[in-house]
Amino acid sequence: MKGKNHQHTLKKSFQILWIIWKNTPLLLLGRLLLTVCSTLLTPLSSVVLLRYVIDAVSSQQGTGRILFATGLFAVFAVGVGLCNQLFDNGYAPNMQEKFCHRLRTELYSKAAQVDLSCYDDPAYYDSLMLSVSSLEERFLTVLDVAAAAIGQLANLLCVATVLFSVDLSIGLVVFLTLLINLTLSRKIAQVSQRRTKELVPLNRKERYITDCFRLGEYAGEMRLGGIAAHLQKLYLENSAEAVAVHKKHGGTLWRLGFLQETFGSLVLIHGVLLLYLIYRCVVLHTITIGDFAAVFNGVSMMLEALLMISGNHLAVLRENAQYYDAYESFLSVKPQIASSPTAGEVKIPQEIRFSHVSFSYDGKTEVLRDVSFCWRRGERLVLAGYNGSGKSTLIKLLMRFYDPTEGCITADGTDIRELSLEQWRRCFVTVFQDCQLYAAKLGENIAMDTQYDGQQVLQSLQQSGFLDSYRWNGDRKELVEREIGSEFGNGLRMSVGQRQQAALGRVYYYPDRFAVLDEPSAALDPMLEEQMNHRLLSDSLAKNRGVLVVSHRLSSAIRADRVLVLENGVLVEEGSHSALMERQGVYARLFEKQAKEYMELSQC
Repeated sequence: MKGKNHQHTLKKSFQILWIIWKNTPLLLLGRLLLTVCSTLLTPLSSVVLLRYVIDAVSSQQGTGRILFATGLFAVFAVGVGLCNQLFDNGYAPNMQEKFCHRLRTELYSKAAQVDLSCYDDPAYYDSLMLSVSSLEERFLTVLDVAAAAIGQLANLLCVATVLFSVDLSIGLVVFLTLLINLTLSRKIAQVSQRRTKELVPLNRKERYITDCFRLGEYAGEMRLGGIAAHLQKLYLENSAEAVAVHKKHGGTLWRLGFLQETFGSLVLIHGVLLLYLIYRCVVLHTITIGDFAAVFNGVSMMLEALLMISGNHLAVLRENAQYYDAYESFLSVKPQIASSPTAGEVKIPQEIRFSHVSFSYDGKTEVLRDVSFCWRRGERLVLAGYNGSGKSTLIKLLMRFYDPTEGCITADGTDIRELSLEQWRRCFVTVFQDCQLYAAKLGENIAMDTQYDGQQVLQSLQQSGFLDSYRWNGDRKELVEREIGSEFGNGLRMSVGQRQQAALGRVYYYPDRFAVLDEPSAALDPMLEEQMNHRLLSDSLAKNRGVLVVSHRLSSAIRADRVLVLENGVLVEEGSHSALMERQGVYARLFEKQAKEYMELSQC
């Protein structure tokens, strides 16, 4: 199993390096070459050059040869240093940015294509989070670690060549030292993992308590009662538990570390090997003083290189391999909601029909069941019902975020699954309850495009009521060009209601498209809500399009041509406000209950 894990790690690491090579080959080659050269500086100076200089001095060779060898190494060292500076400060940042750009573009493009249902899948969401969470940094870390590992291999080869030319038996000392170090390191890692596992819930609690004192959203309530003292008490208790965990494992870690330091270095390297080298050099005279110094320095370097390759480097590569797995899994997701291969040009339809539509998110519980109705161009519909009745799901099916489990949705008689997905969605302008405004120009947010008509944007914002509620003392043309939010500078700051009004401007910007509004007035005060409903359901707005409003507040239904009432996923009633009130069914009960609540509140 362990061998398979190593094979998997190495395979994924090579795949990551291949991705870097395809995108920025010079970054890969430059990093590998310069890391190897930089790593070789130490063994060349502390083993090869040191051995040569000491033996040259001992044998009284000419000073010129010593200076030449030293100068040659100095030129190499300076050259490597200059190349590193040039590469790290000049070339590498540009190439890394280029690589990150290409990788992110690929990820963002994929994220924009996958089905909305994927976000309901924990496995997909995990792979998405891993993929977009510093993925490029993880891949570049693999490059750095792989370069370091290759550099250590070059270091190992260089040192081994010198050591084994002096005495092959030195390999036995290195092997025993490495075996002791790896065995004890594994035990230390196991104990550390147990300690980390026990500390995880304690660290999580500590972060929560810290956030309570750090974040502004808790500040007000924190000052209104005794909760601060309670949290401080929890912190002290949690801290005491953390101290106990450290005490529990600290002794074992100390003992293992002492054994590793003593028998993994002091006894074998600074004891047995040192005495052996002294004996051969001083007593037997079978090695030179240069050999003695080179071997003693080289063994430590050789051991360090072996430990780095088998321990630290492999652990980092193993950690980052999971990110490649997530990346590969993410890119392999195939959208199920897609355009028909034979799709032609899509025109805004005159009639949209739901025919016996049923839908289930999990394949078990039906959220919608046998829903049938027709929505004609120019018609004003209000979709009403209790929470969880399936209203928002119906909108998602209309937008083709999902496809019906049973039945079909047609546009002028054509199943929408046979149409171009992008063109179908452009038949609508949709505003959700949790509508988003992006860190882009206000005009781009209204048009939902980089190209827009500034005058038309202003007119749309006037019609949505945004210009009346947002205080702006400058030129209104400049307002359209300003970015929203403070993510990238001093952008426009808006209340939740103002953001919703701005988003509603999209409805007026595209006057020929069907308008779909899912709880569009949730963040508005009653007066603004009434004004907005009057505008959205007015004859002037709806006559060239269709308007569908999902609302819990049924005052808007009075102006609708038809009201569709959903209950437990079933379309139970359909008709005008007056007709449904006469029927005294579900809609009438909902409306009368809301009216009664408003009357009771007004009398308080």
